[in-house]
Parts: sequence; structure tokens; C-alpha cells
Amino acid sequence: MRGLTVATLTVAAAALFPGAAAANILPQKSIAGIELGMVRADVVDLRGDPDRERIVDHEILGKQRVMRYRETKVAFSGTRPRSEVIAVSTRSAAQRTNTGIGVGSTEFEVESSIKGIRCRPRLGVRHCFKGQFRPGQRVTDFVISKDEGTVTKVTVAIVID
Repeated sequence: MRGLTVATLTVAAAALFPGAAAANILPQKSIAGIELGMVRADVVDLRGDPDRERIVDHEILGKQRVMRYRETKVAFSGTRPRSEVIAVSTRSAAQRTNTGIGVGSTEFEVESSIKGIRCRPRLGVRHCFKGQFRPGQRVTDFVISKDEGTVTKVTVAIVID
């Protein structure tokens, strides 16, 4: 009987908070359920219409579609309907890895909790990252603030250049 009650509460909580199941960072794969490689229609089916959507100039790609969902930003490989997600980033503290790492975590917590992570300065900013900054490679990047030493932004992306 107790197991049934726990299961019922779990289902009820999921119904009350539908976004909670998507509030995840999966290193090298996705943030908030938005996976690298999805197309615009996939993202809209998953998350609904964005709060904001723009076409911006990109120094390598030319033009690029960028969609924003509150504190989460989605960047595509171009502007066409079949352009794929190449980066998802968030400043939301609600998005966490399965070990609880996200915005607000310390550098020590990131290093201790994510296998294969390396921390070092890059282009004047401290980063903890998984993967390699080489074209075509997937990277998960945790930007660390200089002041507090905590994560301020998390990005999952495919390196362009």
C-alpha cells in the first residue's frame, strides 16, 4: 500500500509540474529536454512557442535562428526549418544535472560531480568543460564567475570553429 501511495504522489507531482521532468542538464546532449540536433518544430513541440525568436548575424554561419525560453537560449545552424540545434545555454538555477550541478554550483562541486570535466581559464574566463573545443565536437561548458567562483551559465553545444 505504501508503494502505491508513493507512486501516486510521484504521478500527481509530475502532473502539477510538467516542466520539472524537463528541468535537466544532460552533458553533451541537452538542456531542458532540448537536444542538440533537434529542428525548430521539435523544440516548439517540446517547449511551446518561445518567449522571443530572432534571426541574428553569425560570423561563421551567416544568419542564425535564436530562440529564448526565459533564461534558456537555443541556437540553430541556420534559419531554415530543418536547421538543427547547435547550442543550448541556460542561466537558470532550476536546470541541473542528475548529480545536482548547475547555475550556482561551485567549481569544486562541478569538478567532483561530472566525470571527464576539466577546469581552466579560456579567453579570459574560467570554464569547467567536458569535451574538446574542436570543430564538430560536443562540449558542455560551465562558465565560472570570477567573484564567487560559482557557475553562472551552462552551455551544451557542437563546436563550429
